Amino acid sequence: MSKLLIDLDRTLFDTASFVDSLWSWMAAEYGVDSEKERERGKQQFYNYVGDMYDYDFFAHIQDLGIDKDDLDKQVRQVLRPSFEFPDVEEFLERTADADRAILTFGNEPYQSFKLSFCPQLLGLMPVYMTTQSKPGYIESHWPGEPTILIDDKQLAGTLPETTRFIHLDRMQEASIVEREGYLAVNSLAAISRERLV
Repeated sequence: MSKLLIDLDRTLFDTASFVDSLWSWMAAEYGVDSEKERERGKQQFYNYVGDMYDYDFFAHIQDLGIDKDDLDKQVRQVLRPSFEFPDVEEFLERTADADRAILTFGNEPYQSFKLSFCPQLLGLMPVYMTTQSKPGYIESHWPGEPTILIDDKQLAGTLPETTRFIHLDRMQEASIVEREGYLAVNSLAAISRERLV
């Protein structure tokens, strides 16, 4: 089986729910204007790499005068412990014998913070964090090796020739669609074991 690379944000991890919950809690706990700060974060604390952005969340909260350790300790008592999508558990069981890894774009402190709200994922597989483009990262780390990438970002046509792409579009109506050069699914549950061989 090819090496299976799985994106984190919006693929395994419900980033939108996490961010909404986090900023709602910060508004209540620290009195910040969450709507204003989320917009300011995009302007001042997003570092763009092509169409991708790396959010320096901890620089943002430091700028607000919030202590990282205090936030980390307090938030765990309030936010739900897990933000994996409901289809993750079944997918992990189905791919238990695969050579799999998480490949996530973003800075290590923030990505590790989000991963800490993914108890099902911790310790199950290696995690590669990068602020390099994923096509470039795959090419440099697994040159010539067969890989499969599952990602919510539309990366068809940009990946190495040895990488098969599965686009996870949770808004897609059909559970699975064969497109030119890649597969589009609306859930991890739609990816059969046979598709990963």
